[in-house]
Amino acid sequence: MFTGIQILEPEIFDYIPRGVFSHSTTDVYPKAIADGRTVAAHVAQGNWFELSTLARYLEISIQMLHETGQENSFGKDCLISEAAQLNETIIWDNVQVHAGARLRRVVVADDVVIPAGEVIQDCVVVPASLVRDKPRPQKALSGDFKGNNFVVPVVR
Repeated sequence: MFTGIQILEPEIFDYIPRGVFSHSTTDVYPKAIADGRTVAAHVAQGNWFELSTLARYLEISIQMLHETGQENSFGKDCLISEAAQLNETIIWDNVQVHAGARLRRVVVADDVVIPAGEVIQDCVVVPASLVRDKPRPQKALSGDFKGNNFVVPVVR
């Protein structure tokens, strides 16, 4: 599986067929190489994580928490009630979690407010304003509007 970052010269687009699905490593690069074009790679050291789905993002985030010995991760300018329960939760910036809220295996995006008593597990939560009244991408996961939040269950 190719999960790297591609940096392309504009000429490579001459090899990409228009209006049909094509894959760079099987459809595009072989044609460019056959024409004498240079296609190069850099093999990086260290860990590389493929994060193309919300489920993968959540799983890798939790794995990284465990590797660093953390239970949860908090961004800046967050207000987390001492009466809230968080377990394996990643909190981005400017988040509020009110008393009695229980979050387990959750990613909470910037500017989200989790109301008192809310129970959320195995989900990603974003501000509803990011998705309300906007066209839904074809491959988007289903979610629910809960107040000012949009909650997307992440299937394990």
